[in-house]
Amino acid sequence: MSGFGSRPVREERVSLATGPILPDASPPAVLTPEDEDAAWRAIDELTDPRFQVYTRAAARLIEFGESALPYLVAAGRTQRIDFGVPSSATSPVIHRILEQVASQRLVAYLRSPYEDLRNSAVRHLGERKEVGAVPHILAALPDADPSLRSKFFAALQAITAIPEVRPESLDEALPALIDRWREWWETRQPGTGPVEATAAGTSF
Repeated sequence: MSGFGSRPVREERVSLATGPILPDASPPAVLTPEDEDAAWRAIDELTDPRFQVYTRAAARLIEFGESALPYLVAAGRTQRIDFGVPSSATSPVIHRILEQVASQRLVAYLRSPYEDLRNSAVRHLGERKEVGAVPHILAALPDADPSLRSKFFAALQAITAIPEVRPESLDEALPALIDRWREWWETRQPGTGPVEATAAGTSF
């Protein structure tokens, strides 16, 4: 059990999707003015050096779910100090919120303008081994920041088992790997259309 409360139980599985996951890019529920104030207070408390205060604030934001995401990304890369080491105050909370989100939502977050959302979304899709996410990950990969390409690679490798070993130079190997991942998808999902066909992402 973590300091944020108990994690949802997820069975290790391989998705048996018969086509691309259909993205759900609908906006999350809007917080009430009272809850909005509570969200901002909790975000301020994420930088508190007292671990108990931090975990209480993180748990409150996780309770708000996706409705808290616009406030967390607006707060930017707020930092806290853990045992003398600077770390992001908001990224772990965003990651825990997206852990509870359906895969249809996660594939939409791959197109978010915010790096933390893209990072967590692709990591969760890889951990879930979501076969139906492959075309969405491939479509978003060319636009991914260099800092995120390794996360996209790790997700595709987890889902497809390609390649067996990580290449020494990912940038050099990536064009050939993309071709292999496309072939993997198209041979397993006949008649589902080209890999590039994906929907728009979220607005935040």
